[in-house]
Amino acid sequence: MSILFKRFVIAFTILISALFVTSCDKTDDPVSTQEEHFEAIGMVFRTSGIEAARILRGITTDTLKGPEGAIGDALDITFIDEDENEIAPPSEPKLAWEIDDPTIFEVWQHPGEEGGYEFHIKGLKEGETKIEFFIMHEGHSDFRSGKIPVKIEHEEGSYGEPVGLIIFDEESGNQLVKINQDGSVNGNFALQNGTTTDHLVVKFFDENGTQFQPPVPDHGIQLSISNTNVAVITGQDAAEPYAFKIEAKSVGTAQLEISLLHDGSIEKTFANIQINVN
Repeated sequence: MSILFKRFVIAFTILISALFVTSCDKTDDPVSTQEEHFEAIGMVFRTSGIEAARILRGITTDTLKGPEGAIGDALDITFIDEDENEIAPPSEPKLAWEIDDPTIFEVWQHPGEEGGYEFHIKGLKEGETKIEFFIMHEGHSDFRSGKIPVKIEHEEGSYGEPVGLIIFDEESGNQLVKINQDGSVNGNFALQNGTTTDHLVVKFFDENGTQFQPPVPDHGIQLSISNTNVAVITGQDAAEPYAFKIEAKSVGTAQLEISLLHDGSIEKTFANIQINVN
């Protein structure tokens, strides 16, 4: 091999090595994205500001609990950093989880809040299992909690997601209208022009038929009438958030729409109810 050729090979090798090092060194590249990973060593779960459970370095002596056949109270998550101080969740919702036995319970979150750091335990049947949480980042986990025990028990007065509603006459307690789970409606409102109904009360029911009114002020109802020339909503009072009256304004028909609110946003809207004014 000639000396000239050897020098060429050496020079070419040096050039390629220099290009490789330059391309791999992104610290000098102002355009390159520096990934930020969320770092924590534990989690804290609170309901109404009261600590329900915590896990640190994958170890816990606590158990999360939920009601059978119903949705439990909201659980808010914070994290624990390496100095064992509580820190807020990362800004982007990307919470994930795995349940050892998903036939016992599932995680329920309000529509539009999926992946956020507030959740409810929806008990499916009595029993015990475990859940592990993850913070996901571009397809991999920045954090994993370790497994946390979960126990589902029967609780009196608990209820599940609203699937329908019933409107009662407040004074007599008589059922006036029912919106079924399949969206069909039994009953309507028939008024004489110029009259007003007694106070009407809305109660929701879950798939087991349990009737309930979600707690305020986190929840409430929104009422709207399609034709306010025919009828209007009156008689609403903050002291009775699920009660109202209908006042007939002129002969005709209109539709009443009822929506369940959560934190001021619509969580579920139910089928329309016919109003007839004669």
